[in-house]
Amino acid sequence: MSTQISQITKEALDRLLTYPDIEKISLKTIEGEWEAAVNKVTTSSTLPDKKCPKETFCTICLSGELKGLNFQKDLLDGENANYARELIRLLKTGKYSKDNKQELWEKVLLKCGKNKTLKHNGQTDVALVFYELGYI
Repeated sequence: MSTQISQITKEALDRLLTYPDIEKISLKTIEGEWEAAVNKVTTSSTLPDKKCPKETFCTICLSGELKGLNFQKDLLDGENANYARELIRLLKTGKYSKDNKQELWEKVLLKCGKNKTLKHNGQTDVALVFYELGYI
């Protein structure tokens, strides 16, 4: 599934980058492009309903923290938004990559006060795409 999440993230980001006035893209538009990317990349019956990667994607897009991308800034709430902000913070240190994804996730959980056994549901995959493309 992580490969599909990465493909969906790239597709949704590519779709957003085609907008002429990227700074005015709203949460609704970002959610719509995520859903369109899910439908293009997979025929899975469960993936469209997974809110963890979608909320992480939206939070990262609207964080105001992306290099060279100025989406409309909006502070989102919720656990997935908190995970996304912590993923951004940790990835900015340059200490993490897809090679130590589990360690990265454990650091996120520790910072957010969560049990280390909580599995990531695509959140790290989404953040790592932004990182690997140079936006974080």
